[in-house]
Amino acid sequence: MATLGSLVSGVAHELNNPLNFIQGGHVGLKRYFESWGSNDSGDTDFFLSSIETGIARAKTILAGLNMFSRSNENLDEVCDIHAILDNCSLLLNVSRASGIILKKNYAVQEIITRGNAGMLHQVFSNVLSNSLASIEHNEGEIDIDTRIHKGKAEIRISDNGVGMDEETLRRVTDPFFTTRPPGLGTGLGLSISSSIIQRHAGTIEFISKKGTGTTAIVTLPLSD
Repeated sequence: MATLGSLVSGVAHELNNPLNFIQGGHVGLKRYFESWGSNDSGDTDFFLSSIETGIARAKTILAGLNMFSRSNENLDEVCDIHAILDNCSLLLNVSRASGIILKKNYAVQEIITRGNAGMLHQVFSNVLSNSLASIEHNEGEIDIDTRIHKGKAEIRISDNGVGMDEETLRRVTDPFFTTRPPGLGTGLGLSISSSIIQRHAGTIEFISKKGTGTTAIVTLPLSD
């Protein structure tokens, strides 16, 4: 995971340079057309707006990559759970996956915990990735629900994928256990996620039944 974090950080850094060129070109074009006008201002404004939207989306993705790749081991950062969930779903392209509906039902109030933002990104990325993989033919739904329950943050990620039988459910966080074909999974994602949550003094459990989907429930202590 440390190697992956370094790779992601390097990619994000390299992408920043061409993005800055694109942003500079956008600013230059906008000033040019403001000064000299355009033969078709409607099309010009549309294309400039499209470029601006693309730049903003790219910056959001890069910010998420930088959060995911943070390599420090400290557990004293202030972590905004909703922001982390948004970053993870954006990076995994959940809401744009063909046929998959993403629903977010966040608590009205902010949910802040103290820990390591990079590690928590890994946890929720792993859980969401498994939900995506469980939905056959890219036709299904993933629900993310958050609330404060009994003085703790509770995050539920549910899907209506293929689900798990009792034997798989018992072993889902075992190291190197995977139901994916050879070469498509290491079997370490949920094992690492479970260890990370334990380090954050939280819990992670799974409710599932074959053919009816899976719900992952993560609880974390709230920040003082």
